[in-house]
Amino acid sequence: MPSSADRWTAAVVAFDADWAPHVSPVVPAGSPPGSPAHHVARALRAALESVGVRRLGPVARVDTGMLVAFGKVLLLLPVAVLVLRLIQPAEPR
Repeated sequence: MPSSADRWTAAVVAFDADWAPHVSPVVPAGSPPGSPAHHVARALRAALESVGVRRLGPVARVDTGMLVAFGKVLLLLPVAVLVLRLIQPAEPR
């Protein structure tokens, strides 16, 4: 049976432009304590820096279901306004 240390990712591999692999250990000796996800993120950043990717820009996290629903509302809004204007009684002059 594997120990609890064997269940986590041990290394991260990044490939450069020539497809040469660069391996970065996930928890190097003497690293500060933190969650396993934190250690993997640090190793991934180090691996990407070793192949020339210096900075990861912010990533917009979009819930596609919510985006679709918002798009449908934006499409139906002008139609609803037109329908309401048509059924509204005309003002006498």
